Amino acid sequence: MKPKILILCLTLLSVTSFAACNTIRGAGRDVSAGGEVVSDAAGKVQADIATSKAKQDAKDEADRKAAARAKPYSN
Repeated sequence: MKPKILILCLTLLSVTSFAACNTIRGAGRDVSAGGEVVSDAAGKVQADIATSKAKQDAKDEADRKAAARAKPYSN
């Protein structure tokens, strides 16, 4: 009787271990996919910031040129 119980316990332990490995592997994949999404979003934000900065720099330069061409205020 004891060997049967031991075999049953070892079998249940093995099945539980394999199930836990698959669960942890799946969780790791989910976390990895989430990390990729965050990384992609960060890249888009950085690109948007660079584009906005370039546009603002161009506008500032145009404003400086317009101010330089404007007649100075005279009394």
